[in-house]
Amino acid sequence: MHYRLPVWQREHLEEGIQLCDLPVSGVDFHCSPILEKLLADEALINSLKARGKGESKREVERYLHEAIWHFRSSINCRKHISNHRVYKGNYQEKPKREDPVFKEIVEPKIDSFAYKELKKRLSMSLDPNYYNKLNE
Repeated sequence: MHYRLPVWQREHLEEGIQLCDLPVSGVDFHCSPILEKLLADEALINSLKARGKGESKREVERYLHEAIWHFRSSINCRKHISNHRVYKGNYQEKPKREDPVFKEIVEPKIDSFAYKELKKRLSMSLDPNYYNKLNE
């Protein structure tokens, strides 16, 4: 309990962490090579250039970096605590921003990468020898 709010329930932890428990949007340029992976995709770079998202690879990189943050990583889908009965304060939702180019072209590639990355990391953490290998 935190300020009389339930933080977790014991029965949710008994099954352990599963892929569906992990937010895909958490896989971004802070903890994975997603930006490098996208920048290695020449077809993607050319497609973004053709749609006005930069004239050079550096400008496309800047666009991708900002777009990943604004349209994915910084989005918080959790309910704000102001929805809880014990909260007494003001909270205003941030206006949602959209970018159809990001949604259509970039996001499917990021989703694919993120699911693979999460599966890989989750399977590594379930390996009983994983933590022993880290300490070698």
